[in-house]
Amino acid sequence: MVRSRLSRIALLMIAAVAMLAIAPQVFKLGQLGLAKTSLERALELDPKTPKREALLKLIKGIEAAQTAKVRVTSDPPGAKVYVDAETEDAVLGKTPLELKLIPGSHDVYVVLEGYETEKRVREFKTSEKIVLDVPLKKKACELVLSAEPAGARASVDGGEPVT
Repeated sequence: MVRSRLSRIALLMIAAVAMLAIAPQVFKLGQLGLAKTSLERALELDPKTPKREALLKLIKGIEAAQTAKVRVTSDPPGAKVYVDAETEDAVLGKTPLELKLIPGSHDVYVVLEGYETEKRVREFKTSEKIVLDVPLKKKACELVLSAEPAGARASVDGGEPVT
């Protein structure tokens, strides 16, 4: 019983060492996801390792390298920003806003009351830093008048009267 427990512990330690050996190699090959997984697995196998803090820093660094940094601005500022879904519970914040997005294609919506919704579709790459500057256009309005008797004339803001 004791022997099998010691064997199991020894195998876990060997596996942890193997994960630590694999991580730098796959990192050099640009396989950040696999490097991160190897480091996380090493921590799972040996949670009390004296290298714990260094491994956690490496994992955080890999996570940061696996995202695109996006700054969204609008004119006027204060617009709501959504990514990939324009629902009220999906608001990420208001412009100006700093985001970290996973690589890939994303729809970025910029919404401000009284202005037309702007949508930007873009491919974001790992470690990329992007500024999305979104000018907003005021919504147009439509005015419909009717009068009795027919033939009345009206003007807006002192303009030329129309029938």
